[in-house]
Amino acid sequence: MGREIEKFVDIQAAADFLGVSAKTVRRYCTSLVRERLPHYRFMGKLRFRLSEASEWAERTRNRPQRCRGRHLAVANVGVMGYTSNDSETGAASNAGEEVR
Repeated sequence: MGREIEKFVDIQAAADFLGVSAKTVRRYCTSLVRERLPHYRFMGKLRFRLSEASEWAERTRNRPQRCRGRHLAVANVGVMGYTSNDSETGAASNAGEEVR
């Protein structure tokens, strides 16, 4: 009663929403990343709900994602949360700082 159903969007709309390429969205859907982007397949085509993509992006925003043995770029955070200056010592100089 009055409940609105969210429509599915295609891969290009999801890519535009996330600010990445369609190829990167396909990569996020594979089992090679730690937490896959929620998606559906209809007649062989990928479909997405933008609300689920938004929640996924928030959950995985500051976590490095692995893809074929390499870390994908994560906003202003180096591998394992260390900056490049302190990766040798293993100390996290950005601990306690807000990452934007």
